[in-house]
Amino acid sequence: MALIDQKHPFFQPLWRRIALVGVVAVWLGFEVLYTRDTLWISVATIMLIYGIWSFFLNWPKQS
Repeated sequence: MALIDQKHPFFQPLWRRIALVGVVAVWLGFEVLYTRDTLWISVATIMLIYGIWSFFLNWPKQS
């Protein structure tokens, strides 16, 4: 079961997918550098990995 609908028009432009993953990466950096809260570091890391997987590695190729 996918958590992100890859057919939704919002996610079609590449710049939006890059921006979303970038925001999560910045959030992860903030958590690592400033708060050092293990729970939120774990949540942000999982979100970043899932975002990279679903937006780039597992994204359907256009034919």
